[in-house]
Amino acid sequence: MRKDIKELLATCDVRLLIPERNRHSYTTYTSDRCPFHDDTRNSLLIYQDGFNCQACGARGSAIDFVMRYYDLPFASHRRVCKGSSL
Repeated sequence: MRKDIKELLATCDVRLLIPERNRHSYTTYTSDRCPFHDDTRNSLLIYQDGFNCQACGARGSAIDFVMRYYDLPFASHRRVCKGSSL
């Protein structure tokens, strides 16, 4: 993995990128409804460094979430993770 991507992932908290729908916080993770399917339960587990949906299997890092949720190419993820507008 490239150094600049590693640095971005180290500073980008995926919990701040995922819209809150029904958030519950626990000691090591947060759960919420998954935005990638019609979720009626909190099947999305969100960690500081990534996410994992127990229902649909969506998983990955902050970069993966941004690319999938906003339907963006890889090159655009930096602006979103750094808090800039699209």
